[in-house]
Formats: sequence, C-alpha cells, structure tokens
Amino acid sequence: NDDTDDDLPPPPVVKQEPVPPEEQCFDGVEFTGPPAALSCTPQTVHKKYVGVSIDARRENTSWSANIGVDGETEYLGNYYSPVEAAAAYDKRARELNRPVNFPREGEEQAVPKTRR
Repeated sequence: NDDTDDDLPPPPVVKQEPVPPEEQCFDGVEFTGPPAALSCTPQTVHKKYVGVSIDARRENTSWSANIGVDGETEYLGNYYSPVEAAAAYDKRARELNRPVNFPREGEEQAVPKTRR
C-alpha cells in the first residue's frame, strides 16, 4: 500500500474566460488586460450584482464576494467571474433570508445601490 500522491491525476486546469460584454459593468472599462492597466480604484463594486466587487490589486484580476452581517463585512471568497461571486453572495444571503442576485420562485431580487 503506497500512500504517495504519485498515482493521482494532475489537478484540472481552470481556464479563465474573457468577461462577456454584458458582464463588463464598470463604466466601459474592459478587464481583459493585467490589473495594473486598470484605471479604477483597487476594488470597484459591480453595478449589476449585489455583494460583488473586482479586486484589481491581485496579480490575476478576481471577483470578491462580501456581505454585511451585524454591522461587519463578511468575506465570502474570490472567484474567477462576477457570476460565481454573485452565486456565493446568494448562498449566504439565503441563509440570512435576504434578497439575492439570482432569485428562485418566491425570493426577492437584490438591487444594487446606484451611484450618485
């Protein structure tokens, strides 16, 4: 009985797809280049999804999910796409009986705050 990992297959390669135009919700800035090329603040809140922001400080641009609980911000993780981050937000929002980004029957739609 050999307890080494030599016989295990390599982990799958996760390819990050370009963000489709309908998901590029940051005042016309396209996030296809390196984060250093972004002309925005390091974290910019997504205009379409509640609880989602882009973290341009990371080497590979990623989308973070956060939710406010009892006056504190609860970090829910970083994801490859805003849709994945929104789904993570929804999971926690359902636990708290709050509106969600992708409502199921009987659930309330989360509405992003508008910029002034």
